[in-house]
Amino acid sequence: TSLSAPDYNDFYENPYYKKFYNIAVPLTFSRGCNFRCTFCSVPVFVPLYKHRPIEQCLDEIGYWVDKNFEEGLKKDKYYRVGMLAHDSILNGNPKWLEDLCKGIIKRGYGDKITWGGNLRLMKPMADINTMKLYRDAGIEFMITGAESFSEPVLKHMKKNKNMKIVRKIFASLNYYSYICSVESVEVFTTLRILKPIYHES
Repeated sequence: TSLSAPDYNDFYENPYYKKFYNIAVPLTFSRGCNFRCTFCSVPVFVPLYKHRPIEQCLDEIGYWVDKNFEEGLKKDKYYRVGMLAHDSILNGNPKWLEDLCKGIIKRGYGDKITWGGNLRLMKPMADINTMKLYRDAGIEFMITGAESFSEPVLKHMKKNKNMKIVRKIFASLNYYSYICSVESVEVFTTLRILKPIYHES
């Protein structure tokens, strides 16, 4: 069943909506998560991970582009439609996200939107070409959980424990100047690991 894009008209004058969503239209492309991190409650409340059909997602993005882009351009020649994917995990299926990004570029939305969401640190993100694809599709910011840079701790959490890949991912993020919010339970260790990566460039 095809769903129409959400209508937020009744919320536009709401102070909370104005503060948090005026700059970023809320989107949801999937539900649940296909990973089972030991500390996370998402799989308990939403056991089945599934994402929407890509064409349906592209139609919703196109709806907001058609609704906001030309008007925003009148006020700011650099304007792009801001969006935030509220999915628990945006790259739960990396191939699906890759196809979504290709669809965004094909439809000509890539330079009209700026968006992002929650991404797990996964091997495809270590590929500079994948990060370029994300960027060309308008993805500019990511929320990710490094959690720890201790491999035994990560193994216990059921997270990506390959530090070589994680370092390459952050190097790729730095290369394309992504805005990245990193959640970690080991703050000082995280800073010690990431600081040299960002200083090298």
